[in-house]
Amino acid sequence: MRKGFTLIELLVVIAIIAILAAILFPVFAKAREKARQTSCTNNQKQLVTATLMYAQDHDEMLPDTSSVWGSLNMDRGVLKCPTKSRLDNGYCYNSKWAGLALGKVTPPETAALFMDGLTTPKAPTQFVGQQYDQIAYTVANFDARHGSKAVIGYSDGHIDQSATNPALGGLPVLPDAIPVTDVFARYRADMCTGSVTSWTDASGNGKDLTVQGTDTAPSVQASVTPNGSQSVRFVGTSSNRLCAPSTLAITRPDTVFIVFSPTVVGGAYRVLGGGTTQGSNNWLIAPRSDNGNKISFYDGGWNSSGTATTPAVGTWYRCAVVETGSGNTFTINGGAGSTTNGTSTLGTFGVGGGGQNTWNEFASADVLDICIYNRVLTAAELSSMDTFFKTKYGI
Repeated sequence: MRKGFTLIELLVVIAIIAILAAILFPVFAKAREKARQTSCTNNQKQLVTATLMYAQDHDEMLPDTSSVWGSLNMDRGVLKCPTKSRLDNGYCYNSKWAGLALGKVTPPETAALFMDGLTTPKAPTQFVGQQYDQIAYTVANFDARHGSKAVIGYSDGHIDQSATNPALGGLPVLPDAIPVTDVFARYRADMCTGSVTSWTDASGNGKDLTVQGTDTAPSVQASVTPNGSQSVRFVGTSSNRLCAPSTLAITRPDTVFIVFSPTVVGGAYRVLGGGTTQGSNNWLIAPRSDNGNKISFYDGGWNSSGTATTPAVGTWYRCAVVETGSGNTFTINGGAGSTTNGTSTLGTFGVGGGGQNTWNEFASADVLDICIYNRVLTAAELSSMDTFFKTKYGI
């Protein structure tokens, strides 16, 4: 009777176990990674859902790069990718869509909001001060960590896996903590893309500007300011302007801001203009040849030339008009205000030219921001708004 195994038999058993292990261990590893991928998919589903709920509560606007993670305030467990569990947050938010209206995120089924990502490298160096953690600025932030694929959460709410990086980056939308919040209408260049046939009212009040009639659309111009902000560029020819609908007319009292830089100096053109007919009832902000080519305000009469400014190409001007009906004031770059006593109102207005049916004096200018209030702002509010524009755009 045998009392044990021979050496050969033991070696055969060991070899069989080794073969089984070689076959089964990859299967177990794949199963474990599949479980991690499922957990990651669930996490990103919660991130996308929370983001879409945020947009519903904020006039259909997505959070910007500076505030997204604080705004969502997710549980720490949701931010943990089990494959990269050492990271406090294993996901990145796509800067391409940050701060935009949901309607601008197209097509939603391929527009990635979140993805498996790495926080470094951060934004390109021109965005110093805007380089936030867990934001996807470039393809280097995309991390295909689940079997050579990454989990991606899309703006239509579905979650998928892909080995190909989605469309990332673009200009990070700058933080927009506007200090005076009861805005009547707002137009931000950093919310536009491509040919701007419609400039969405960022206040959420639906006062969009559009190309009308035979007019032509301006277009986005990238990296025009020291901090890399983009503009909406009007070329000064071919009725290149955007107009408010005839149903929208700005009336007194009001406060109007516009931030722009001329691309051509000389001649007469309207950066922002209103009034429904040609003549003395016009309202406009423009460098005018009949006013020494200075940036001036007209509401039936010119502002005093002593505080007007001779423009220069590439220089940015933060203009503000406060209309009370009498003693209206016009300021440039936070300087002393000049007074007018005109009675014209902005009315149905246009950007890059006059409003409907007004003189065809079209602007050659980059426009960053237009902000309108249907009340008179205080001196302190005017100062805080001027500082806000100066800081946001680095001008």
